[in-house]
Amino acid sequence: MDASPTSLITRMFNDIEADDDPRADNARHVLTDILVIAILAVMSGADDYPGVVGYGRDERDWLKSFLRLPHGIPSVTQHWVLDMAFNEDQSRVRTNHGDQNLAALRRIALGLLHRDKTVKLGAKNKRLKAGRNREYFLQVLLSKAEAK
Repeated sequence: MDASPTSLITRMFNDIEADDDPRADNARHVLTDILVIAILAVMSGADDYPGVVGYGRDERDWLKSFLRLPHGIPSVTQHWVLDMAFNEDQSRVRTNHGDQNLAALRRIALGLLHRDKTVKLGAKNKRLKAGRNREYFLQVLLSKAEAK
């Protein structure tokens, strides 16, 4: 019986089949890959999603030795941030070009929120703060991009 960490992890997730994946058919990453990376990252001290992504990137070569990873390591994407900050996946606007217009406005708002460095909050909390605090809203809206 092989007791290497790689074989133990592989055996631990052998029973999870693609049929058990509750996500949409267009899911980019294999569910078992995501679960294995998340569990190993948390066991290694990661305590948030960016920490899990960082762990996955740091251990990419080792993880590739026993995971499929057809699209590489799952990462924080603009789509994920938009869904977390604006609940974009739940939007049901479908008339004319309303969905495209709102998507463009969300991306503009996300860019403005990311540009603001005065508070250490995620995009969702910055959005909520801007909605409750008129001064902060104006600060975000009128902020200038940093020179590079």
